[in-house]
Amino acid sequence: MALPAHITTKNLSGRFTMKKELIDAEPLDKMLGLQGLGWLQRKGIAMAMGTTTLTSKHYTDDSGVEHLDIENHLTVKGWAEETLQNGLMETQVRADTPEGVSGWRELHTWGTQEINGERRFVRNIDFEGPQEEHIQIAMHFDYLGA
Repeated sequence: MALPAHITTKNLSGRFTMKKELIDAEPLDKMLGLQGLGWLQRKGIAMAMGTTTLTSKHYTDDSGVEHLDIENHLTVKGWAEETLQNGLMETQVRADTPEGVSGWRELHTWGTQEINGERRFVRNIDFEGPQEEHIQIAMHFDYLGA
């Protein structure tokens, strides 16, 4: 289901499921391989993508700090206008490696985009591998309700 109008980067609370048909599997597989996952693990993740559900709680605490708590459950460019107006959410993930060992890094940019005429919740991933490999992936989600 496309995003209802009340879901913006100012309010990302809700449940979302990954839209497998809108994800390019090749760069995702390459990124997971560079993170050290074997072929069988990568294929299992690819098969489970259609059952990946995010439950997010977006709030500001009493001290004014904004939080986006996201639970992952396994069962690009072109941001929508309101994302440009309200701003993007950005997170960063890094490999925890011993000193002197090259790790990997992911920069996640979250927002809404119009995909095939429908508003979607989107996570763009900019991945840098241990040998400075560069991969970009867009993950699109269906809205499941609150």
